[in-house]
Amino acid sequence: MFKKAILIFSFLLPLIMVAQDVEVINHKGTKIKIANNKVTTATSAPTTPAPFKGDIWIDNTDPTHLMTYLWNGSVWVPLTENNHIKAMGKVAANGTALKIKGATVQRLNTGTYRITLNQALPTAHYIIQLTCFEINMWSNRDDINIHVTSQTTSTFDVLIHEGDNGANGNASRDKDWHFVVTDF
Repeated sequence: MFKKAILIFSFLLPLIMVAQDVEVINHKGTKIKIANNKVTTATSAPTTPAPFKGDIWIDNTDPTHLMTYLWNGSVWVPLTENNHIKAMGKVAANGTALKIKGATVQRLNTGTYRITLNQALPTAHYIIQLTCFEINMWSNRDDINIHVTSQTTSTFDVLIHEGDNGANGNASRDKDWHFVVTDF
């Protein structure tokens, strides 16, 4: 019986995989223990061998903008300098995304746009920062206003309008604009 237990254990032993702990010096000069996980640089997420929790993948699809991901045990999670930024972009007056990350944009009507987040957020209480590009800011005395008109966990609408110009106040206007979505 004892020999069978040893035999079964010796067959299962290779199936148990753990990361090796190693000692390193961190950026403050302190010696710490870390898991000796695998770092992979590739254009697609590594699948073979199966990743371990804590493994790193550097996506080099675009060598000028490397993206770093951490395997959390079930999915690759992006690591950025600021994980609070969920989406950002620059939108043309006609609704074209000039540069966008984490979202898509759609022009609904004159001065009205909808941003759809690539991944819904846990609540609709995330922070949206908006700014509008105005070429003749000093020669035009009318204010250009930009604000959010509705917000859900996955979308928000933006309205751009011109302040009272003496003829028809608060008229919707198409303008280039920028947004940043943060959540914590």
